[in-house]
Amino acid sequence: MKKLIYITFISLLVIACNDKKTNIDNSTIKQLSKGDFKIPSRYGYLLLFINSGDSIGCTNINVLHGIYIQNYSSSYNDFEAFLSDALNQKITFRHDTLKNSSVNVFAVNTATKSKYEKDGISGFLKLYCVEKGKNKFIVKKQYQATD
Repeated sequence: MKKLIYITFISLLVIACNDKKTNIDNSTIKQLSKGDFKIPSRYGYLLLFINSGDSIGCTNINVLHGIYIQNYSSSYNDFEAFLSDALNQKITFRHDTLKNSSVNVFAVNTATKSKYEKDGISGFLKLYCVEKGKNKFIVKKQYQATD
């Protein structure tokens, strides 16, 4: 399970690093934005990545809803519009906005980013992963984090 989470993290990180090619479709945004958020969303387990200028923020839908309510509800008509801009990297979140939220902010390794930009997702997966079925990958042992 830990390996699956890790490869999901890497895959989404790679996608988040290349904002010109990223476009999360409207049906996905609509599905994620459903709910009244009085209780945590059923999609709260998904790792979502947002733009923080020179860094990437890793969070979940519940935290993004809180950020929307506190900081962006007057700028957007609804959460769905905010979520679309946030996940498609059209908003650059300020570090002070994220500091008091449950958002893990980290810098992207420039060598890894360059490798991805040069070789694309297929080259990235070939270098760092082993295929374990159709569209299922795990990180090669030499790249796995150790506890």
